[in-house]
Amino acid sequence: SEMCIRDSNYIDQVFVSAGTWTRMAAITGDARYLDYAKTFWKQQRDKFRDAQEGLFVRDDTWLPQPDGFQLLERNGRKVYWGRGGGWAIGGLCRLLDALPAQDPERPAFEADLRALAAALVAVQPPDGLWRASLGDPESYPLGETSGSALIAYGLLWGINRGVLDPAQFREPAERTLRALLAVQEPNGKLGYVQPGAESPRVAFYRASNVEYATGALLLAGSEWLKLP
Repeated sequence: SEMCIRDSNYIDQVFVSAGTWTRMAAITGDARYLDYAKTFWKQQRDKFRDAQEGLFVRDDTWLPQPDGFQLLERNGRKVYWGRGGGWAIGGLCRLLDALPAQDPERPAFEADLRALAAALVAVQPPDGLWRASLGDPESYPLGETSGSALIAYGLLWGINRGVLDPAQFREPAERTLRALLAVQEPNGKLGYVQPGAESPRVAFYRASNVEYATGALLLAGSEWLKLP
């Protein structure tokens, strides 16, 4: 049957779906899966990325509403969820991982990765861990590990594939990895993980742990080990 793009409604879908469609194209030889994945990313990017700051809102809730109202942070900035930034950059890397090198649109997707990486590094706190809010870290003082691990994975993936300049991105990525390891328990448990959420506004604590954060740390660590 013919595949069609359904209207996307949250940025998590980039990580959950985009890489799967490119792999389906490779497995089946059906280019429609690849076309679907590329259109899916462009749809998410155009809908949820702020044109000036280069960061992503998580879903329609945080976009201007039909009556002009928009939910904002206490400092007046748009609501950019930390793990949402991680889902976006991690998902784009997963898409690129299976996108053929000769694909004519690959340079544009790599440019998207460079732009997103730069926007994320521009708001990285000095200690290396991004906050649950990328636009208002002062209101959310705890470093959040799941989003930070996903962003570190994206930066390291880009460095290892020659898409991101190591002179610009290696130090921020390694700073994040060191900070993540510093809050890992001796038994391997990673703390400071925000539970299932859709915005910065769900609280978390030192003991908070969810499997997706451990998976993100493993992804980042696997790319860290590949650094030259």
